[in-house]
Amino acid sequence: MAQNMQNYYWDRDEVIRKLFVILDKAKDAVKFQKRKFKFSRRLAALTLGIERVANAKESRGLFP
Repeated sequence: MAQNMQNYYWDRDEVIRKLFVILDKAKDAVKFQKRKFKFSRRLAALTLGIERVANAKESRGLFP
């Protein structure tokens, strides 16, 4: 939204490059969780997501 209002646009290659950086970080986080708890990838991703939501709720408090 902010990019659109400022007429600042990314080209296709830049979007893909940024997306791959995000996906690589997510893959590494799941791999770490998998090794840490000896879970399957699916369970590691699920527990990582739950952990992130719990941390966000804790930092923001009960009522956002």
